[in-house]
Amino acid sequence: MRNEQAMNIVRESLRGMAAQDSRPLETILRGVSDGDLLTIFTLAFTLLTQALVDRVAPVPRGLMPDFRKGLPTHVDAELYRIAAEVAVSQEWAEVSSKDAHTVMCGALVMQRTFFDELSPEKIIGLGFVIAAHLLYANRDDGQVADYLDELEPILLTAVGGG
Repeated sequence: MRNEQAMNIVRESLRGMAAQDSRPLETILRGVSDGDLLTIFTLAFTLLTQALVDRVAPVPRGLMPDFRKGLPTHVDAELYRIAAEVAVSQEWAEVSSKDAHTVMCGALVMQRTFFDELSPEKIIGLGFVIAAHLLYANRDDGQVADYLDELEPILLTAVGGG
């Protein structure tokens, strides 16, 4: 699978999640190789991380704040607020705010320690649900497409280029 194909899968899965339809993502999880799944996971979590940074700690595009020493209190408080939003708006996906917060913190601090707390399947599903919420909550399809187009070079760089 080429990286552009993986990016299209991520876009379709996000669109499905925004429409409260997890079938595109479920199909992906059943039908791809481990290598392709890793590419999709990397794209999705790079996107989730960038969307979170844009929301809670904006920096110039392509740069990331350094949270290796922990999240500032105001950022963590905003993550709890977003987690509560996701739990309510994505109730169909049975998202708990605690699990959403765990995944968002893991994505922001660039550590995958959340694998100790949640299964890989749960993390992938939550990552897509949270990313869909962040992208579609205040944007229409065209605005989301523009945002993803803007981020695509960054996302493809995360998986080794196009």
